[in-house]
Amino acid sequence: MQDFSNCFILVEIGKLNNMKKLKLVLLILCVSFVSGIALAHNGEEIEKQAKEKTEYLAKELQLNETQKESVYEIVSGIMKKNDEINHSKFSSEEKKQILEDNKKAEAEMLKGILSEEQFARYQKLKK
Repeated sequence: MQDFSNCFILVEIGKLNNMKKLKLVLLILCVSFVSGIALAHNGEEIEKQAKEKTEYLAKELQLNETQKESVYEIVSGIMKKNDEINHSKFSSEEKKQILEDNKKAEAEMLKGILSEEQFARYQKLKK
């Protein structure tokens, strides 16, 4: 869902004098810049966590390289989705349900690339 609040801000800018317009534009740019840095940092943190989890699973489940790459893609994707949900405007109960669904989806995707023995070990690790 897109946020159109900036459009309304721009309409109101026309009513301000030039100095106030300049200050407002600078403020908007600063806020946008800081938000961008925060999102980039958060994305880097997610990638780091995804790599750590993948390495842990690779060691514990004795994954081959192909499996390891697939596990990383799954883990990284789920972590990114979960981060989006955690920062969304959903209610706590909705977030809890979506995150639980994502956990089940992750397990199902992993089941498709792991052997039966590896998946059984994965299930034990989750508990």
